[in-house]
Amino acid sequence: MASARYMTRFRCLAGDCEATCCGGWGIAVEPSAHRRLKVLAAGDAALGQLLERGIEVTPEGPDYARLRFRSEGGCSMLDDAGLCSIHSKLGHAELFEVCASFPRYANQVDEELELFGTLSCPEVARLSLLAEDAFDMTVATPEELPRKLRNRFDTRKPYFRPFKSARAAVLQLLGEPGYGLSDKLFVLLWMGDKLRPVLFSGCGAVPEAQLEAVFAALGEAPVLGALTTSFRSLTLDGALPLLVLHAALQPSGASGEAAPNAGFDVILRETWAVLGLAGRPSEAELPAVWREYTSRRASLSSATRARIETCLTRYAMNHVWTTPYMLSENLFQYAYDLVVRLACLRFLLHTRLASFAHSQSEVDACIVEVTFRFARAVEHGDLPRRLQSTLAVQGLAGLAHAACFLAV
Repeated sequence: MASARYMTRFRCLAGDCEATCCGGWGIAVEPSAHRRLKVLAAGDAALGQLLERGIEVTPEGPDYARLRFRSEGGCSMLDDAGLCSIHSKLGHAELFEVCASFPRYANQVDEELELFGTLSCPEVARLSLLAEDAFDMTVATPEELPRKLRNRFDTRKPYFRPFKSARAAVLQLLGEPGYGLSDKLFVLLWMGDKLRPVLFSGCGAVPEAQLEAVFAALGEAPVLGALTTSFRSLTLDGALPLLVLHAALQPSGASGEAAPNAGFDVILRETWAVLGLAGRPSEAELPAVWREYTSRRASLSSATRARIETCLTRYAMNHVWTTPYMLSENLFQYAYDLVVRLACLRFLLHTRLASFAHSQSEVDACIVEVTFRFARAVEHGDLPRRLQSTLAVQGLAGLAHAACFLAV
């Protein structure tokens, strides 16, 4: 099984982790697992009580059953040490599919398995964002094959056929030295925009030779140089992305530590308070807020800004490895979504890190915290829907609109 090196180093921190795997989420319990646990609990009164207390059968709902959560937000299956009682009593084999898989993301592409991780796990975020060799590809030999696949597809469909070449080209682009992350993201947006007429969901055929030529050009210095020069000559409107970010990056409204993404809500409240915004900004206020943000960004040391960009590049690489472009309508929409996610993270990190003097370890800790809490909101919350809705309402669908998010 192919794997990023960071996943070969992953070990669950269990009760020592700063977040529980499932806190605030809905965890489905499959019927076969529930039946098996009921049989195992037949001679164990304590285990039977645990199952009665911890699992709610919901035959009328979207799932057969779901885990119950305590008022403070933790899973009712956790013991006093913060460890899973099912795992400690019965072993890994008896865990539910989601619990057994998290935080692993396994993809199957043309019968080949690939193993990565979700950055909504703090330890995966640390291992993938902070290590120089995190994305060196290696071979993993897990004790058992993954029970749950994030994606499973073959590349025979026309829209899928260029997948491996496209992914390799994007990863090479992200790894190119001598260019800033925004430079490289603009090139990705430009390529996606140019390919919209020929590479889209439902297309009947694709000009494979032409696509291969386009992907190969992304690694050529004259092409990168020309596109980068074009991008750097643009005057980008920072008020536009600020309006979108303010609309989308709002606390959930739920209160208490048990609320889904409570930690992320704290970050959002603090961010907007620092910038002096309590409500929706008027059009007249936007320039002043944008100036405050860019002033705070400029106050960061060059080392801190460089560290943020390095970690954001690794975030982007993990996204490309774990999330195929075919989940979007076309390659441009895929690139646009990634650019907006990175703009959100940049905005939060620049604003937060400008609030205090910091060492390298403090910078890294902040990057990990903001990233894993953001990833939880993206992968297990409604943040993507809010972002897409805001962009659609504002009619911000073109290359020029997407490029503005690179100003953040």
